[in-house]
Parts: sequence; C-alpha cells; structure tokens
Amino acid sequence: MTKLLLSVFAVSSLLQADFDPQHWQYRTPIQVPLAVAVCEIKLDSSVYRHSRAQLHDVRIVRGDVEIPYELEVSAGTRDEVDLPLTMLNKAVVPGHGLEVILDLRGHPQHNRLRIATAQKNFRETVRIETSDDARNWSLARSEAVIFDISRQDRTASDLTVEYPLSTRRYVRLTISGWTDPADLESAWLSQVMETNAVRDRIATLIPVVKQDPNTKTTSYTFDIGWQGQPYDEMELSVGPELFFRSVEVFSSRDAKSWTFAAATVISNRPDDTHLQFQFPEQWSRYLKLAIANGDSPPIKVKSVRIYALQRVIKFSSAQPGHYWLYSENSSANAPHYDLTQIAASPHTVPSASLGPPELNARYQPPQVPWTDRNPHLLTGLVIAAAAVMILVTVRLLLRLKTA
Repeated sequence: MTKLLLSVFAVSSLLQADFDPQHWQYRTPIQVPLAVAVCEIKLDSSVYRHSRAQLHDVRIVRGDVEIPYELEVSAGTRDEVDLPLTMLNKAVVPGHGLEVILDLRGHPQHNRLRIATAQKNFRETVRIETSDDARNWSLARSEAVIFDISRQDRTASDLTVEYPLSTRRYVRLTISGWTDPADLESAWLSQVMETNAVRDRIATLIPVVKQDPNTKTTSYTFDIGWQGQPYDEMELSVGPELFFRSVEVFSSRDAKSWTFAAATVISNRPDDTHLQFQFPEQWSRYLKLAIANGDSPPIKVKSVRIYALQRVIKFSSAQPGHYWLYSENSSANAPHYDLTQIAASPHTVPSASLGPPELNARYQPPQVPWTDRNPHLLTGLVIAAAAVMILVTVRLLLRLKTA
C-alpha cells in the first residue's frame, strides 16, 4: 500500500505545472529526511510574518514544481445534544436569588446549561447543583458568570454555564442577582462532547495604557509586531486587587481604526478567577482591551499572553531532500489541489524540519505603472494638453470673427 501511495504521489508531482518563483519574496527551506507518502511541517511565527494573504500565498515547491498540500488547523471538535426537560418551582428565594429546578425525567449525561432572557446589560453569578431525588443536592458549579453587554452598535453575551459531567436527574439553577421569575424565560440542558484544540503561545506583550474619565474605561493596547499573525485567546496577568469587570476586545491594522472582536467579563475573586478567554480569530497587528471600571479604580494589567491555534501543512513527500516553502505574494489566491491521497493518509505522519526564511533571489517586484512612477509628469502633460486645446480654440474663434 505504501509503495502504491508513493507512486501515485510521484505521478501527481509530475503532473503539476512549473512554479514561477519570481512573484514570491521569501522562501523557507524544508528538509524531508525520508521518502514517505506524506509528511508535515508545523508553522511558526516566521511563516505568518512573511505571508501577506493569511497563508493563501503559501506554496510548497521542489525543483520549481509545485507540490500539493493540505493546511490543518488544530481547532478541536465539539458536538452538543440537547436534552428534553421540565422546568419546576421557578421562584425567588430571599437571600439567594432566582431559583429553578430542571427535571430531566431520567438519567442522561449532561454538562452544560443555557438560558434565555430578555434582560440586557447585566453580569450575574450562577450556582449549579445536581440531585437524584430533588432533596439532597450536590454542588456542581459555584460562582459561574453569565452576562450581556449591549451597545447601540453591538451586543455580546454568554448565557451558558458548563459543569462536570453528571447523570443525576435534577439540576437546580440559582441566579443570585435576579428578583423577578419572569427574567428567566427558558432553560436547556445538554451534553457537550469535545476534543481540545491545540494552541501555541505566540507572545507575551506589555500594554500601553490610556484612561478615559468620560466613559470610565481603561484601554490597554498591545503590538504583536507584524500584520498576519493569527490569535484567538489571551491570558491576563494582573495586580493583586480583587475585581469583576466587563471587557471589550478590538483589533486593528494601524492602531487607528479599530474593529470590535468580542466582549466578555474578567474577574479576580477569592473563590473565582477568570483571566483567560477566547474570541473569534484575529489577524491584525494591534490588539486593544477596553475594561469598564464604573466607579471603581482601574485595575493593573501587567501583561497578556497571546495564543494561536496550531497549524500544520501536510504535503506529498515521495522524494526525500530539499523542499521550499514560498510566501509573501499579496496577489496570490488560495491554492486548490486534488488532495484525495493526502486525506487518506495516516492520522500521524512524520515531521519535516523547517529552516529560517530567506529572501528569494529570483523575486521580481511588481512593475509599477508608468502613471504611478511619473505622477508629476502626467500632471504636466495634462496641463500642456489643456493649454494647447485652449490655444487652438482661441485661434479658431479669431478666424471665425475675421471671416
């Protein structure tokens, strides 16, 4: 079977069109030690730094022949199964908050609760307890947080709570700050099955801090160093003070125009610390946190650790030896290959070594149009042409007048 795969890849490589390297500014050496059907390379910051198109301009090449590859992102998997239930005894318990019992009418596995509410702009703590008889309760989750942050132009919320896997029939939910049973419109229980994503820490950054007394917020701006590095998780290092704050996340290419990415809450309390959170993946150079202080003093964010999903490239490696990874071509589109053989390869494949990037000696910068290279000359020609037209028109009018 292995010999068959090797021969298929060899033929596939021969059928690939010749690669023109003059459009790619950088290349990175790849060393494949053995002839195998498929091998992989783990992408590092040097590859992201020299890609202008979010990896769409990456090409794997051997001897000026483009080699098919597949980009894999270690994002993990997540499956969720909703469970039928009955909501019982929804009421406000003095000194505790809004309480409700959820009856699963059986003993399925469950580990996630979510709610629906019409409430806006809140941060509340949630307590989850489980029971087999609705009399004797065991604590499953204490001091979990649900929130809604609504603005005129955007809304962010998290109305879910996860807890250790349970098979108990009853779940008791307590929302400490709510005093009206109507605030809780509905609730669901589900079983979530997931495989963990694999992330690498890409940077530890020190913020530039700016206070805004009008909005009572503190902004912390971070410079990753270059455009094109993906990231989707951060972990804050803070001072010793205790707090519970809402925070908004923004990203920017130039630190001037900011795009909203996400909103969440952070906390540092004796019984609950939440300083690490995820958000939709960003590729911009600058990152900003806007922490709402209210009437409390600003907290001290010492630094943040930035994380990115691990990415690997799997490619046909029927021949051992030197390959190249080409990058930095802003006009390149994402490649499309016939990857039937790579998709059928074993889950675990050997790794090839990735060297340091270097300038591509055969690179030819794109030709700048003549009009862009000579803007002042073009303006002069336009003015001269206008002057000639005016002169011709004046002479024509004078001839008509004397005729």
